[in-house]
Amino acid sequence: MKFEWTEAMSTGIEEIDNEHRTLFAWINRLSEANATGTGEHEVMRVLSFLGIYASKHFAHEEDCFARHVCPHAELNRKAHREFVTHFAHVKAECEAHGVTETKAMELQEWLGQWLQDHILRVDSTIRPFVP
Repeated sequence: MKFEWTEAMSTGIEEIDNEHRTLFAWINRLSEANATGTGEHEVMRVLSFLGIYASKHFAHEEDCFARHVCPHAELNRKAHREFVTHFAHVKAECEAHGVTETKAMELQEWLGQWLQDHILRVDSTIRPFVP
């Protein structure tokens, strides 16, 4: 399944929207690997990238929510913390026990769904507060 960024996900902050597009590209990279049966080999690369990138992105996004005085800033921080906790658990599990095709598919689905839902339900709420 391919995950697509849409205009409905726009935050009104081009840098944030571009960061979201990059995250979708990496999730789709995993999706393509899963479709060709090489997902298990791609998982650790995707996890390594996303662990670092998401951390930087979350910090940047939270700064924007604060600067634009978005009333959903705490909801955004909480969602980010929950993501980081779950993500760390998944990464540790993959490192300790290896990656199966099923785990690669589950990871792709979880990442894509979480990102879409988070952007549409939380991130896009900043749009009215961006001049």
